[in-house]
Amino acid sequence: MGEVSLDNNGGFASIRTAPQQHDLAGATGIVLRVRGDGKRYRVNLRTDATFDGIQYQAGFITVDGTWQDVGLDFAQLELSFRGRPVPAAPRPGPHPQLRPSSLSGLGVR
Repeated sequence: MGEVSLDNNGGFASIRTAPQQHDLAGATGIVLRVRGDGKRYRVNLRTDATFDGIQYQAGFITVDGTWQDVGLDFAQLELSFRGRPVPAAPRPGPHPQLRPSSLSGLGVR
């Protein structure tokens, strides 16, 4: 358990899984069970084993002190690199929409 604070120009905290192949073929999204603090978070999904590469990202807002199920549709995920959008990435192209059969990691920040 910890506390995220924006005091003193803040920063960010994150957690992620080690790279591991997850075949979610046929899935259209994921559901996270979270207990929030009223702040906004982002889930990051990866399809390769890189530590610092392009990822698929979506934001969600929590409810302070409340457990909630957060549903994230794969089709709504945005491409990002180091937390910034990757607007020039075509779909389909070098980084097409997430393929659930090639998921290799999940993180939250």
